[in-house]
Amino acid sequence: MRLVEGETPRDVRYVFASDAVKIDVATGAASDADLRATGASVVLPDLGDIDAELEAIARHPLRPNARIAYAAGQATLTTIRAAARRNRQMPFVIGLTGSIAAGKSLLSDQLVERRRAIHANADTLVHRMYDPGTAGFDRIVAEFGDEVIGTDGIIDRKVIGNKVFGNRERMSALTTAIGDISQMIHDTIDGWRAELPDDAIAVMEAVNLIEPGYSEWCDVTWLVACENETALPRLMARNSFTEEEAMQRINGARDWRDRAPAADRIFHNDGTLEEFKAEIDAAIAETTAWVDAGELPKSRWFEWRREQDKLKAAETANEAGSGSGGDA
Repeated sequence: MRLVEGETPRDVRYVFASDAVKIDVATGAASDADLRATGASVVLPDLGDIDAELEAIARHPLRPNARIAYAAGQATLTTIRAAARRNRQMPFVIGLTGSIAAGKSLLSDQLVERRRAIHANADTLVHRMYDPGTAGFDRIVAEFGDEVIGTDGIIDRKVIGNKVFGNRERMSALTTAIGDISQMIHDTIDGWRAELPDDAIAVMEAVNLIEPGYSEWCDVTWLVACENETALPRLMARNSFTEEEAMQRINGARDWRDRAPAADRIFHNDGTLEEFKAEIDAAIAETTAWVDAGELPKSRWFEWRREQDKLKAAETANEAGSGSGGDA
């Protein structure tokens, strides 16, 4: 079961020892342990994917009943996160995405160097999912053949990239063969929430962050963008591509403008390196000030997701209507 923002299961059952315990639950003053110590018992429903994050917050002494409050419909995930941030009870997680060769890694490196941020690149995490000896490795070889194995015995990413780039069907086959990427990303972020210091900053960098829903698990979504004429020489130099190969990658990637409505901040990296670094410093200073003051706005990703869901529902209804009309 995967819960999204605003959905709160309400089948929590309490067996109270006294009316005073009921008041403690209603005001958020009691934890699981507190309730049990007074003779009350709490039966929580399965909270699905977000349970680990809520449990991590609940371990903090200032917010012991996060899971109860969520499960009982007394608070949403966003309000619980906001309350935890106001008391610096959880690390701040940035979801970072952007267009090809725009400078995502530069931004991450800047945060690591200047703010001691913890950084994970989703591509690197995914690569570990098909190292030799893994089930992902075996599935990819079975799907694409032995020619994708390099001379060093690992999957040659350039070979496999050429097989799937621009081909949705083959890309889907590769994604399936790799395994549950979404769960791997979620587990990494959950680990940060549970293990990092409360004032830490963490960055999850992913080319595909917004559409799969990884932004839901982050506090903000940042988007790095540049124009094609800026990206072309960068990509040729970085990947040793010919101009034709680089343009193929650029034209096959999603335009940053499609993702802009879901981003909380957009960095336009078409100028100098100094300008880009200064923009990063200003952005993190402003954002962490909001976090410390408990005034961080709700991520725009949630509204974007609601709009996408509405569009999909409308398309489904139109298709159903067209089908009914055709049968009549």
